[in-house]
Amino acid sequence: YFMGGRLSSFPGDLSKFADGRLYEWQRLGHFHYVVPVATGGKYTLKLYFMEHWFGVQNGGIGGVGSRVFDVSCNGSMLLKRFDILREAGSEPLIKTFQHIEPTPQGKIEIYFTPAVNYPSINAIEVIPE
Repeated sequence: YFMGGRLSSFPGDLSKFADGRLYEWQRLGHFHYVVPVATGGKYTLKLYFMEHWFGVQNGGIGGVGSRVFDVSCNGSMLLKRFDILREAGSEPLIKTFQHIEPTPQGKIEIYFTPAVNYPSINAIEVIPE
């Protein structure tokens, strides 16, 4: 259900994290998702993040402020100037948003907009309420 961006895998050991396999792959770049859902209900949206590139703990350059982006859903801003490293370091992070209403066409549209470098997401979960 994605458009744009590219898929990238993480070769490191994720076995110490609960549900570590969720963080094995990531989509990064300038992308968005359009997830079809039933109209008339509300949904909980879970976004799964883990920074695999930036930060000394990852063996990469940069640190806090190296990847900053916005996340919006159906026209409403969910995360403004979001920085995975600032909130979680190199640990997994789940952001949960409840009572998401689909568009009249039965879609949940999630946009990832870059501010500094490209956005990154590991997994998305849409749960009927």
